Amino acid sequence: MQKEEFHVYDAQQLAETVLDSIQKTLQMGFTGEGANPDMLAIYYYREGEKPLELPAVGLSWPLDEPYQWAAAAEIQ
Repeated sequence: MQKEEFHVYDAQQLAETVLDSIQKTLQMGFTGEGANPDMLAIYYYREGEKPLELPAVGLSWPLDEPYQWAAAAEIQ
């Protein structure tokens, strides 16, 4: 059972929440005080330097662009 404060409605919303959370955690952890964490680009990829793909939601992200949920492409 999900806690209401963390409720997600589907796999796509869960994936977006997790990837965005990891991105923000890394940005906050690797930028110094007073720095803008959003200026630190985060790249996701799989072993073998393959693009990140999430077949359950039908999306992938390119290797040559920093992670942004909106940049996802449909898996062909």
